This record gives sequence, structure tokens and C-alpha cells, in this order.
Amino acid sequence: MRASFRNPITSNERCSWLRKLLTASPKPSSRQTSLSEDGVSKIRQLADGSSATVAARRGLQYKTYMRSLPVLLFYVASVLPAQSKAPEPKPDLKESVSKWLDSDHEDVDLMGSTAETVLDAGKKGLRYLAEVDRGLDAGEDRYRQQALDALISAVAIGFLEKEVERGMVYAGQFDPLDELQPKVGELFMRLLIDTPDWFPETMRAMVVPALRDLYPRGPDRDSIRAMRKIAEDEDFEAQQLRLTLINALAQWGERDLVEGQIADLREKADDGSNDEELLFLRQLGRLHYELREYETAATLWLEYLRKMEALKLDPLPFDYYNTACTLSMTGKIEEAFAELDRCARLLRSPHVDRSAKIKKNLWEEDPELRAIRPTRRFQDLVESLFPKDSESAKRDGKKGK
Repeated sequence: MRASFRNPITSNERCSWLRKLLTASPKPSSRQTSLSEDGVSKIRQLADGSSATVAARRGLQYKTYMRSLPVLLFYVASVLPAQSKAPEPKPDLKESVSKWLDSDHEDVDLMGSTAETVLDAGKKGLRYLAEVDRGLDAGEDRYRQQALDALISAVAIGFLEKEVERGMVYAGQFDPLDELQPKVGELFMRLLIDTPDWFPETMRAMVVPALRDLYPRGPDRDSIRAMRKIAEDEDFEAQQLRLTLINALAQWGERDLVEGQIADLREKADDGSNDEELLFLRQLGRLHYELREYETAATLWLEYLRKMEALKLDPLPFDYYNTACTLSMTGKIEEAFAELDRCARLLRSPHVDRSAKIKKNLWEEDPELRAIRPTRRFQDLVESLFPKDSESAKRDGKKGK
């Protein structure tokens, strides 16, 4: 399904932000022999929940900890994707991880490139990192374990950023990170609940879908209580974060907050006799989709679309697309194609705003269309929407023969 939000931080903004952080970060003193003690171990504190007090007992300065964390964690997710480099052979996964672990852990560039190598390897990379973690004896080499935890944290946030950039959302999207549990779940939970100053507020809502996948039956009760407190804080917390948390809490058995939302939207949607009421009807469908109640979501969205058409109002292309996704997941293939055809007709219209276009990668990769993607009918529809790409692919195919 097409995501309803995107990462608000552009590549240029990320680079500018990182440069400021680097400028503000203190230079290592002569007493700091390596980042493994004064830098990488700080990431370990975030992952294992160590407090500032505990950090102080270990001889670490908390202010330095908060300044150096963003440089380490966000290097992969923010800077490397924005850099433009000539294509190079992909480095070997095992060699890259070993090179980082065998280093003095001072080179942020090395950790960044290692995390990128792990992410490029996909599930294989995550699985290998988990095997290394299980096989490492933290008691024998504390600094090596800290370096590995730093890498796992960088990989987790890099994975989150890459998924946001894809522009789609679906249940199970973050399942691959389960290989790195419980460390990744604990990291994301602390970024949400005990959010450090360097972590953007706008990204907190993006962490919640990952937590829903990593904890399908729910985290511990203390974490749930903390998340509920955020969800109920209308004065301070952002609405988008509160709504995503309310949906997560419903998944974990606490439906009272979401039931209040459902009742409110039903009342506002009324009989859907005008454009304002229809917008509430669309929101109600979206809410049931977020709750992963796809049958109900599809029914509400179909009602919304037909009533919009009856009033001579124009839905957006992704209204048709999202409805088709829910229909496809519930096995209603013909109905899904009917909505995709309407979506395609609207996308071909010269009057559709560019921002309403649906990128090709959604058509090709969205798991919610898995049931209909292999069909000739679907392939013809995609080719009709992206004719230049289709012609180019055909020419390349002929050249290769």
C-alpha cells in the first residue's frame, strides 16, 4: 500500500545536519585511546537501556554520549545514500564485518560502509550479523561486542530509513529485523519512549510499525504503559505519533482508545452525503486498514469511492490503488482489477497533479498486490502506465541476444 507519510528529512538537510553535529562534537583527548571505549560503547548503552547514571559510573560523560551517538548511528542512514559515487564491486559481507570488528573502531566511515554492505545483502546480511552476535563471547572481548552492537544499531536505523524511502507500508515490512532481536526491538523502543535530543520527532511515528512487526503479541507491560501515556497526551505529542500508537495498542489487546476513534469517525461520516463527510469515511477506512482489518477497510473505501463518483468528485489515484490492495489481500481479484483500472485511467489524465502519481516501484514491489502481479493483465496495465520504461526494457533485451 502507498504510505501516507514520507521521511521529511531530505538528503541535503541530512548532510547539513551531520556537518553541524560533527563541528559541535569535541575532538578526542589524548586520554581517549579509541572510539571503542568513548563512542561505540555509548551505542551499547542505548541498546541495553543503561541510564546516564550508569554511564557516569563507567567513567563516561553523558553530554559527550549524546553528541556522538547521532554521528555514529545516522551516518549510514543519512549520508551514504546521499553520496554520489562511481559503481564499485560490492564488498564481501564477511570480510566487511570482520574488518570493522578487527579495527580500532575509530573509523566512522568504515562502520558506515560495513552497515551498508550488510543492508545490501538483504536477509542474508541480517542473518549473518545475527550469527556473529550469537557466536561472540562478550565476556572475553567487551570492546568487540560493543563494536558489534554499534554496527547492529546502525544497520537497524539504516533499514528503517530505506523502508521509509520505498514509499510503501504493509504488515510484516520489518520482519527481516527479527533476526537481530531482541537488540533491535530494545533500540527502537528507547528511541520512541526515551527519545534522545538528536532523534527527529518526526521519525518517532516511523518506529511504531517496526515495533508492531517485531512484537506481534506485544512488548512488556512497562513498555505498553509508556506507549499508552504517549498516545493519550494530546497536548504535547504529535497527532500522527498518537494515532500510530493507538493502532499498535489495539493490536496488543488494548482497543478502548481505537474504539473511541472509530465511533467518532462514524458519527462524522454520517451517511456520506457531502465531500466533508466522505473524507471522514475515507479516514475510517484507513483506520481499519491500519488495524489490519482488511475486509472492513475495503468495504468502507469502496463506499467512499462510489459516493465520490456519484457526487462528480474526483478521488485521488492512490484511493483506488489502496482499495485494490485491500481487495487483493482478501482474495477479491476481479474487484481489485476494477479499481486498478480506474486508478490507471486517472493516472493517464493530464489533469492529475504530479504529486498524486504512483511510482513504478509500488506496482512492481508492493507485497499487497502479490496475488495479481504475476498475471498478464496486471503486467499489461503497468506497461501502459510506464510505456517508456517498457520500450527501453525491450530494446535492452534485444541487444542482449
